[in-house]
Amino acid sequence: MRYITIISALLVTMGIFAQELSVNQHLEDFDLVVQQVEENYAGFSSKVANDNDSCYKAHKADLRNQVELGKREGADAAAEYVAWFADNHLYMFNNGYNMSQQYLPARKQLTDHLTMDYKPKKVACKVTDKTFLIRFPSCRGNDPNMEWIEESIELYQQSGCANLIIDLRGNSGGQDQFYKPYLKLLYDHPGVTEGAEFLNTIANRDAFEQLSQMNGKPEWLESRLEKCRESANGSFVLFGDSLTSIEYDSIYEKPIKAAVIIDKYVMSSGEQMVLEIQATSDRATIYGRDNTMGCLDFSNVRPAAELPNGKGTLAIPTTRSCRLPNNGIDETGIQPDVRITLPLPALLSDNLDDWVIWVAADLEK
Repeated sequence: MRYITIISALLVTMGIFAQELSVNQHLEDFDLVVQQVEENYAGFSSKVANDNDSCYKAHKADLRNQVELGKREGADAAAEYVAWFADNHLYMFNNGYNMSQQYLPARKQLTDHLTMDYKPKKVACKVTDKTFLIRFPSCRGNDPNMEWIEESIELYQQSGCANLIIDLRGNSGGQDQFYKPYLKLLYDHPGVTEGAEFLNTIANRDAFEQLSQMNGKPEWLESRLEKCRESANGSFVLFGDSLTSIEYDSIYEKPIKAAVIIDKYVMSSGEQMVLEIQATSDRATIYGRDNTMGCLDFSNVRPAAELPNGKGTLAIPTTRSCRLPNNGIDETGIQPDVRITLPLPALLSDNLDDWVIWVAADLEK
């Protein structure tokens, strides 16, 4: 999500590889993941509070006991352990596959695509003479890249269409910088967005140090590292301000009306984009059948630990949103302004599906 996104949350589920390991080796794998989560997960103190501390401890003890009795592999038990937190930014993965997905609560499962051909691809084209579509399925910066993003805006501006649909379905996040051109296009008044606090542990700070070395110590990152070095280990360090103003020096005449289409697969930077559009644009309406996933309160994911014996790596969020504790979105996701009552389309790729046609008609009323 914001500032740094090392690992995407949207991964395909797969089974756990069988391991020829001793019980002690499986326990070592499981215990390492627990230690990393309890020490370095920015959401731990929010997720494990007085009202569910005993539940957490019982769950952890039960999983460890299954490993100790030889009934579970350490990697599999660790995958279920992190799924208890119901945070799609916290997970075990192996070779690009999410090992925790199958253990998540039903609302956090990524299963809708199983009933349809779900492969959202970038699109920039007219829907009608009045409405233009930009399908923006990723903030990762590779497909689409910034060149295409800017080109899609130029194509819209040349189209003569008064209305614009930005289709975010499938946008599981990446880096905020890639959606900013669309935010500027829809902007019509100043707004604010919440900042983030970094969990200042040695391991989390080391990850930032490594990023600093890889990127030639950019000034923004070095200033945050310096702030962390001056703060107590285990404390939360605010990056920037708790509230950040969003303000541009100009307002585009078009679109007159805009729609943003969401689905359950919109998360992380995709959700941040929706929040910032809501904060700065009165001409934009959010459409969707379901709420977004709710995967934004704890972000800036890093690979925290590779299992010493089995196959798997822990991905862990290092920051906590200043929306918390009262205005988090992970429990519910972001709800649309207008509910689309149509069934899921049979195909979502680079096509003009039923949802897009329906939203265009609604904008043109």
